[in-house]
Amino acid sequence: GLLDVGAADMSVTRLMRILRLARAVRVVRVLRFCKDLRVMTGGIMSSMPSLLWASLLLMVVIFMYGVLALQMVGDELTQIMQQGGNMEASFVQDMQEYYGGIFITLYTLFGSISGGVSWHDVAKPLMR
Repeated sequence: GLLDVGAADMSVTRLMRILRLARAVRVVRVLRFCKDLRVMTGGIMSSMPSLLWASLLLMVVIFMYGVLALQMVGDELTQIMQQGGNMEASFVQDMQEYYGGIFITLYTLFGSISGGVSWHDVAKPLMR
């Protein structure tokens, strides 16, 4: 009885030690691959300042073209209204949808650049 329980505990303890050893060997094998992961992570982290500057430059360019497009659309609509021109409701709706304000214009330009909006659909109201 009592000796059998002690022997069973001893074999369970040996089994646990063997499993810990196997886990340690596995961790050592994985650490070999972690060096490559550390190198890649370090490369990504070191490129972050350049990525942020490039993103800022892209935002500035989008803003400049957004202001330019909004100014041109506003001037064109003002000129049409002063000449007493008749504008179709769909034309006004398209202009409001894509160029209704600075944030809408910036969103339209960003969508055109990133593939969220077809440039053909965005440019169609400007071609009328």
